[in-house]
Amino acid sequence: MLIVDNSYIYNKTNNSYTNENRRINPTFGYRLPKNPVTDIRDIPHLHCASCGNDTLRASDILDILKTFAAGSKRVLENGLLQPYKDTEAFKFLKELSVTAPKKSISSLVKTPEALSKIKTFQNDTQLEISKIALLSESITVKSPAVMKRLERYYELFNDYNKEILSTLNRYSLKYPNKTFAEIFSMPEVIKYHTNQFDKNQKAEMKQRIAIFKALRNLYPKMTAQEIREIQSVNSKALAVINNEYYKPHIKKLLVDELYKDYSSKLQDNLKREIMNYISRLPYGESNIVHRFIAEAGKYNKTDMDIVEYFIRELQATFEHIVAKSKNGSDSISNGIMLCKQCNGERADISYPQYLKIHPEMKVNLQKQINKVITFVKHGKLIGYDDYPIDVKDVLLNSSDNFLKIKIRNLLKFRENQSRSAYQNAEAIYIEQLKNYYDMRSKLDDVNAKLDELQKVFKALKKEKRIISDKLALADDQKEYSKLTLDNKKAALDAAIENLKADENLNKSTTKYGKIKK
Repeated sequence: MLIVDNSYIYNKTNNSYTNENRRINPTFGYRLPKNPVTDIRDIPHLHCASCGNDTLRASDILDILKTFAAGSKRVLENGLLQPYKDTEAFKFLKELSVTAPKKSISSLVKTPEALSKIKTFQNDTQLEISKIALLSESITVKSPAVMKRLERYYELFNDYNKEILSTLNRYSLKYPNKTFAEIFSMPEVIKYHTNQFDKNQKAEMKQRIAIFKALRNLYPKMTAQEIREIQSVNSKALAVINNEYYKPHIKKLLVDELYKDYSSKLQDNLKREIMNYISRLPYGESNIVHRFIAEAGKYNKTDMDIVEYFIRELQATFEHIVAKSKNGSDSISNGIMLCKQCNGERADISYPQYLKIHPEMKVNLQKQINKVITFVKHGKLIGYDDYPIDVKDVLLNSSDNFLKIKIRNLLKFRENQSRSAYQNAEAIYIEQLKNYYDMRSKLDDVNAKLDELQKVFKALKKEKRIISDKLALADDQKEYSKLTLDNKKAALDAAIENLKADENLNKSTTKYGKIKK
């Protein structure tokens, strides 16, 4: 995205079948976002892998659509709000718009003053105010103003959308006071484009029938085998022509390839006749504009629906490398980012076929992968670390090796990361190894001391046993000595008692006279 005068200008060229006016791939400088993203579609300024131009993120789409919204004054003049013109809600909003005619209804009713006033109304009136505010979001500025805003993106659109825009531009000049929804809802506009669509469709059908009839008229010039083969080719060609997902130029490419492959085995004269008829086949090119406008009127497309169609054509979309119709998965490794235009153009055709129309895709795909790698390397794209490696394998397998992306930058980055991590781990290991041996040495010292202590401990234990035995013997001797002591004391006590008794006896004899002998 280039920012000019604060408005986004997306530099993108057209997408044509002949590949004339080759798409320009401008070089943009960009800064990595502050916050990482988790979806590749949210990478700012991501190049479409096909056309090589910046795609829009979902947030970009919403910001751009806001620039097309009509102010409150214009909204209240729109015929879409005709059913509410006599209501109290409409009168209130009209008075409110006088204060800020260029602001949207939704923003006006959210102001504190407006909210306070709305609360005083009956419930029915409040509901009508909400309905009007909701409807107002689908109303854009008048058709000339829409074209002026779309003009800045004109070179981004493919030829089909440019053709539609050219018609819209003519209508904006014819009805400058109407929005596109008002124009396309006009009975005469719906009738004209519906009739033209039907007329062109019938004319194309008639032309196809005539061409296939002319091919059948060539059967007499063919062998039985050649007739069976061309009948099979005709069936395949009709399946392609009736495929609603293929753009007209894709149909032409596929049908041309079918008949070229078949007629390559035929004689030159017959080959030229067949390819001459096939070159006249119509593929619905004449109805691109008529279908768009007729359906817009038929299905009551709003102004914003019409504008959103064009802006969303530039949105980043997930392109299934192996198409879902061919059992492709939704895994991120099965996808690259294309703008919606290129995604719709490729449909489910093979990449070798698609590259015939857009050979520049090889270069633009590489630029997209380079940017993804930059985001991965700086940690700004979460969940896509292995995406470049995985998507390379899927692209090679699904494109017959036509799409070869270079991811050496990522692999070299990973190698450097791994080398740095290895060196850091090695330094830590060496440091830890040194620490291990230091601790081992200290442990050996401690173990040696423990061995010495063990010897001392054993000696002390032996000495303890000897002393314990001596203590036990001393205890026994002590008890024996105590017992002897007690016996001796008892004997002493007895001797003393005997002595005392004898002395007492002697005293008593002296007192009462001599004892007779």
